[in-house]
Amino acid sequence: MDLESRILTLENELRGLKSLVGQSNPQVLYNKVLDAQFEPFRSCAARAYKAAPDQAINHNAAIPVSGYTESWDTGSNFASDKYVAPVTGYYHVDARIEFYDATGKLIIAYGEIYLNGSPVFRLSEWWGTDKSYAGSSGSDVVSLTAGQYLELYGYIQTGDGGAAVMLAASTLTFMTVHLISI
Repeated sequence: MDLESRILTLENELRGLKSLVGQSNPQVLYNKVLDAQFEPFRSCAARAYKAAPDQAINHNAAIPVSGYTESWDTGSNFASDKYVAPVTGYYHVDARIEFYDATGKLIIAYGEIYLNGSPVFRLSEWWGTDKSYAGSSGSDVVSLTAGQYLELYGYIQTGDGGAAVMLAASTLTFMTVHLISI
């Protein structure tokens, strides 16, 4: 098909699109199509952080982070310390936990992302001897079905068998989730 024939074909297609929406501007239909395609992405993003007070965590134990405050949540999907997927798709997850042991006896510390109550990926691990502070952070892409939920867990071991805390602050302990593909 030559260029002139292709242009005429496109013009006819545009005229047909105008009649579909009753508009004189085919851009309106195009925008409506794009809006429909991108609507799930508008309501599938959240960031929440551990709010005060700091949260105790026992030696050799993994527990979920609780007591979040939302920085933002475009679809109200972060509730009860969990992110619940509103649509099936692939989600990018970023998370961080900062641990503190007043006795300075941390030897292992890490965070994990749990999917429906089971670990799905581990954040960076800290291994050492007699440390007061340790951070764990990481990111991954997780496939979720609508209704499945994600939680951030912390795990520690201490040299003296004592407890530590997960620190509460918007920059220290948080989870961010957003839909990247359907």
